[in-house]
Amino acid sequence: MTSRERVLKAINHEEPDRLPLDIGSNVQSGIMAHALDRLRRYLGFTTKPVKVYGVFPPELFEELHMPHFTILNKWIHENTSWKTWVHSCGSISRILPYIVKSGFIFNTVHNIQHGTPPENVTTAYDTAYQYGDYPILSLSL
Repeated sequence: MTSRERVLKAINHEEPDRLPLDIGSNVQSGIMAHALDRLRRYLGFTTKPVKVYGVFPPELFEELHMPHFTILNKWIHENTSWKTWVHSCGSISRILPYIVKSGFIFNTVHNIQHGTPPENVTTAYDTAYQYGDYPILSLSL
């Protein structure tokens, strides 16, 4: 099963062959630039410059993201009992009104920080691969 097929099955509440894993495909699962560089070196990959993006200016957030988030959250709130979460690092005071207005509440998860040893990242993924088969069983530590 490809990673895309795995994610689509999970999104559709179907059982994939194993737990879908993600690192850095979006803000919520991101990795700090320094941690990414260290992880690449640890894994033996060629290092290359990492592009770092700042917080969107309010006008750009309002134009590009808010319409999508508003429609998405409106549908979710009207059709389910779900809550939608957004996680953001750094100073978001300039875009906070737009985030709240588009229907989000905040999430406490965090991306991989610059001081995280690469061994910890690979161990987390190895553990997820080891115990991420369906059905997912509780892990006693």
